[in-house]
Amino acid sequence: MMSLPPQKKARIVVDLTKDSSSQKDSVEVRPAWHPLRTVRIPAAGNEHAVGFRDIVVVGKIEWAVVSNFMIDAKWLLSVWPEARDVPRVVIFSGDGRHNYPPNFDVYDRNPKQYGYRYGCHHAKFLILKFRDHLRVAVTTANFIRVDFHEKSQGAWMQDFPVGNAGSDFEDSLCDYLDQLAKWPVREGPWGPSLSQAVREFDFSKATAHLVPTVPGRHEGATMRKYGHVRVRHLEKEGGAHLVVQFSSMASTKGQYKKQLETSFGGGPMKIVWPTARDVRTSVGGYSHGRSLPSKHQDVEALRDHLHKWAGSPSPFVAARAAASPHLKTVSRLTDDRVAWSFLGSQNISRCAWGELQKGDTQLYCQHWELGVLVTANSLGVDRLVTTDQLSATSANRVSSLGVVPLPFPASPAIKYDHFDRPWVATKEGKTPVDYDDLPDDYGAINVMQCAESFYDCTAPAEERCGRPLVDRAIC
Repeated sequence: MMSLPPQKKARIVVDLTKDSSSQKDSVEVRPAWHPLRTVRIPAAGNEHAVGFRDIVVVGKIEWAVVSNFMIDAKWLLSVWPEARDVPRVVIFSGDGRHNYPPNFDVYDRNPKQYGYRYGCHHAKFLILKFRDHLRVAVTTANFIRVDFHEKSQGAWMQDFPVGNAGSDFEDSLCDYLDQLAKWPVREGPWGPSLSQAVREFDFSKATAHLVPTVPGRHEGATMRKYGHVRVRHLEKEGGAHLVVQFSSMASTKGQYKKQLETSFGGGPMKIVWPTARDVRTSVGGYSHGRSLPSKHQDVEALRDHLHKWAGSPSPFVAARAAASPHLKTVSRLTDDRVAWSFLGSQNISRCAWGELQKGDTQLYCQHWELGVLVTANSLGVDRLVTTDQLSATSANRVSSLGVVPLPFPASPAIKYDHFDRPWVATKEGKTPVDYDDLPDDYGAINVMQCAESFYDCTAPAEERCGRPLVDRAIC
């Protein structure tokens, strides 16, 4: 079913009465963000989902800023041909691909070329300027076919009217754009004028807080602008459970894990990570495992913290199990509500979230990243809940709810059983012991039989694996 653009779904009224014989109560429900529409999963998994055109095709665009880690220009223009007619499109990327139309200005922001050994430009967002408003969209998907069609992703977006009320959201966004446009100092016509253009709009009713990461060694008050220290200073409210989920397993043990847990309100972390079976039986099979990079020692070091990607009875979450995760989320929850929830490009790593150094007086970051943190207060609702918690919420206690569509069991999270085998895959591939020793739906028995390149993810799964799709019951 085709979803309407988010601004037309501001009010979704649902019945929360369980007893059909009693008087029906209803409550206004607002999505904290939207899942991206995915192919070959049950319809329940695409409830309130959006596609790329829902984000960009909403009127005549005067200029656009496009940022991502990977951008397939051919695919982008196939789903957004109107971009050729936008007077100016500015691309911030780091993948070195420059096959864009003449109206696209491309700026390479890969930190590696400036001495950040593990740096990358990973932030995924769009800023679209219309005649009377500005749209900001933050997503977890690369601008490539497989990310927008086959995986579990998320997108937050909001339209902002012309105005100058001033807000934390505006200051954070403009600071990030200033850093992006002039870091490091090099040629380019934007400079500070990009943030000046953005400041013409009113962000005072933003439904989320921005959480950026900027490469550098940040000290003093600047530390509070970025990474996990930004989260530490944004939210004081906690919850009984800290549930984190990401798509790249880096080393997060020891002191650094404690840093993150402190900034996120206290540990221990419950880490949601797919099993080998989850990847094998996913829409893309083992080919999707290539975008879940991990090392055996890093996964095993966190084994006691691992929780399942699949296993919820919720129709939405159950349907999403077949679409491998690429979104990144951090949430603090109690049994019946969400204290706060983050969605963005940041995987759990020192490079993405930053690492406190020198007695916690310096935050060292190596990536460009961007995400949003949503609370009940920022969304303007009485309570924030997961999709699982929604059905258990009584309408006589609230008049409005915000729903965080986490596509995995989170309330409660389901701990790995002793026989569950976490997914492990590096660029070089792994031995069969890291898999189920069974072929996926395309006949592949490991990731090495799929795409030749780690980033060759622009074709459908059946083309990447070179085998016809085998029908499955979930289709």
